[in-house]
Amino acid sequence: MDYRNQPLGEVLHIAMQPVAMYSKEPTIFALANFSPSGLLLLGSDGRSEFMVPSTFRFVFALPTDGHLEAMRDPEIVPTSSE
Repeated sequence: MDYRNQPLGEVLHIAMQPVAMYSKEPTIFALANFSPSGLLLLGSDGRSEFMVPSTFRFVFALPTDGHLEAMRDPEIVPTSSE
């Protein structure tokens, strides 16, 4: 919810374990901005056999003890050469 300047029309799917909604179907969430009036939290198909379209953009978060901040551009993390 800290990502208040999300561009209009952008949808970010949350990388998460699916949760069962009222219908008992596995669901994942997406944060979308489709109107100037505010952000939307949407439910999406979370079944293991669901084929994810290549147009989906996912958001990942690492566990932390500190505050996380939303970023527009991906951060490149160097890999260890060990």
